[in-house]
Amino acid sequence: MTPRSWPRSRVRGQFTTILFVAIVATGCWSSGTTRSGGPLYVFGGNAITVSDSRTPTGEARSAGSIPLCLPDTDADITLQRIDPIDVVGEVHLDGFGVRTTHWGRPHGPGNPDTEMIGIEKSIPRDVRSPAGYRVPTPCDGTTRRVGEVVVTLTKTGAGGGSLQGLRITYRADGSTYATDVAFSFFLCGTQAEDRYC
Repeated sequence: MTPRSWPRSRVRGQFTTILFVAIVATGCWSSGTTRSGGPLYVFGGNAITVSDSRTPTGEARSAGSIPLCLPDTDADITLQRIDPIDVVGEVHLDGFGVRTTHWGRPHGPGNPDTEMIGIEKSIPRDVRSPAGYRVPTPCDGTTRRVGEVVVTLTKTGAGGGSLQGLRITYRADGSTYATDVAFSFFLCGTQAEDRYC
């Protein structure tokens, strides 16, 4: 599956969000001169699950809260691309983007244009292509700034569907690495035809 380019327009409307975050282990992948793992740190144990309840067919949702971190302040990590591991059901992957934002407030709700998001009906401000993005900071509590991956899906049918995992390819220390992130993003179906939530 080849995602289309990042949407330029924002989508409007009301929605209900169910957000669940779980901490589990990460997997890795390698091929050719690409090494598995590497120094990139995805805060929270590399596992995030988000779902949007009863998403109307034809509407898009953007999900974030995938924090990208340096192992220390001397590291230099530059993203090359982000790819889906699997897309299932009646959804279309519109694209991956990245941005530098801030950690969310402890007792929310925050501002999606300036803080990490759960699920939104619009694409947050300042989202850009992953290619060439330099991860800004460690996740050590010394700064509120943080790199964030943002994913946009559009629901294409009543049954719903999901993105199951993403693969981040990046350069660090003169080598190319790929890290799999256990990120699951569900757009739920209608009550009669829901097969994914």
